[in-house]
Amino acid sequence: MTKWHVTLAGVIAGDSPAERAAPDVHLDAVMGELVAIDVADPAVSVDFLAGTVLIEIDVDAGSLEEALMSGLGQIRTAVHAAGGITAGWEIQSFESQVVRDEPSDMVDAQ
Repeated sequence: MTKWHVTLAGVIAGDSPAERAAPDVHLDAVMGELVAIDVADPAVSVDFLAGTVLIEIDVDAGSLEEALMSGLGQIRTAVHAAGGITAGWEIQSFESQVVRDEPSDMVDAQ
């Protein structure tokens, strides 16, 4: 198995910065659900002015395709458990990125 980093990028619907700021509570709940389902290294970041959100996790998988399906499946599960509407989600509906985590030659300075 190889460790992969999966990123899902999305756009928050709304015409004004105030409308785009409304999902703040939901995204906190998504992070809580990512932690609850024990995903590796979850992160949720948001740019409220631009209306964009990134959800990132690490997965272990045998191939790029398996990493994409596993990672996006876990993210979808967390969004759904947090009360988000996930019916009709398709992988093509989102911008996503999957990269293989390479071992680092760097060590922690002490």
